[in-house]
Amino acid sequence: MRFSVGLVLVAVGGAILGAAAMYFYTEVSRGSEPLASRPAMSIPVPTATTEAPATPSNTPNIVPTPTVTSTPTPSAASAGPVLPQIPFPSPVAQRTFEPGERPAALSTRDFDELPRVSFLRRSDDDIYQTIARLPWVLDGVSRVESEPAQSLVTLALEDPEAARELLRMSWLTDDLNEDEAWTVGTLAYLAFDSPETFRRIAALPWTADGIDTDESWALGSLSDIALDAPNAAEQLASYPWFTDGLHTDEVTVVTALGSISYETGAGADLVGMNFLDSIEPSDAFALMSLESLAYDSPAVLGTILAHPSVEDGITNDETAALALLQDVQTTNPDMVDTLLEPSNVQIERRTIGLPLAGDAELAIVRLQPGAARSMELLESAVRFAEHFMGEPLPTNFVLLFYADAVIPNYAGHNSGLNMTVHPDFDSNDDSDEAHFAPFILA
Repeated sequence: MRFSVGLVLVAVGGAILGAAAMYFYTEVSRGSEPLASRPAMSIPVPTATTEAPATPSNTPNIVPTPTVTSTPTPSAASAGPVLPQIPFPSPVAQRTFEPGERPAALSTRDFDELPRVSFLRRSDDDIYQTIARLPWVLDGVSRVESEPAQSLVTLALEDPEAARELLRMSWLTDDLNEDEAWTVGTLAYLAFDSPETFRRIAALPWTADGIDTDESWALGSLSDIALDAPNAAEQLASYPWFTDGLHTDEVTVVTALGSISYETGAGADLVGMNFLDSIEPSDAFALMSLESLAYDSPAVLGTILAHPSVEDGITNDETAALALLQDVQTTNPDMVDTLLEPSNVQIERRTIGLPLAGDAELAIVRLQPGAARSMELLESAVRFAEHFMGEPLPTNFVLLFYADAVIPNYAGHNSGLNMTVHPDFDSNDDSDEAHFAPFILA
């Protein structure tokens, strides 16, 4: 399952100022001598070059939204029972659902009218009574509630112990909210596909005290991975950062892995790599980039995952370059292999404290030496953006790529996950590009 717009507010503020600056830059260049290095540049309107997965609505990492997908049901080969067909939201979708995607509670029905309930009553009256006495079941089962109720019935008939464990969740004993309703079905699937993972999840404090939207999506994505790779799901659920509660970047990582698994089955190949031992902002961006490729260019993703530098295991030092791949695949596909070779890539990082957003990481990726002042210009642009908006910067990671991988005839663009600027502007000399470099980033 799975959904994530990468620096939307930065793009909004930056796009206006950047476009104006580049327009001024172009007009000045036309008025006198043309630039020595290339013709005057068109006025760019920063746009996303590829669609990238959207993160949960409360995440600061915002990227363009791809197509919503639904969660598959267990395959016949798994020999597991067929659970009710629950149209889970995609883990890479926005948290605002289309009309009708989650059915409204238009009517209610008696619990005993649901399929197989009478058989459960005859075979295990104790579990039947426990389900029937839940407040949200007693007052009539709505269309939304019928899905989790049916999942509980199916699970009770196939694995009574797992059903009892799920029914011990305190949030099942009061009114069921929408996120909790979807999670019941997710955990039922998980109990069939990866019983060990289900038991681990059921014992976590953060699953026992209620389920919020981010947690619901993360668990759904874990279920996607477990469908084809139960061992990978078990390993993912055992990371300390997963068991102690999920923050925004961690949710993004899990949902991206789930989407990659759902689209290509390759998400499990990434579990266990070094970069997942602890989650940094660039890790989340790297997986969102790979997730976008899983949707739009699965063959390219397969080539990337087969590259020796990736097969050997991704490290935290390599994730900033990987985060650029979804953009470069569109603007300069020949550069994908270049970025995959760590010896070709130079990465400069800086962590800054912003007045409203707190800590944010800045990263500049280059393929050749650049100007020392470029990081200062980037920091100034980020600080100005937050001050101009009067709101916390909506991301904790700002990624700038200086390379000849911009939209043709433009000085730069914003892909959603990163900004790319022509390397001529990564300079500090007497050139026109050096003069206009601060305005390009602003």
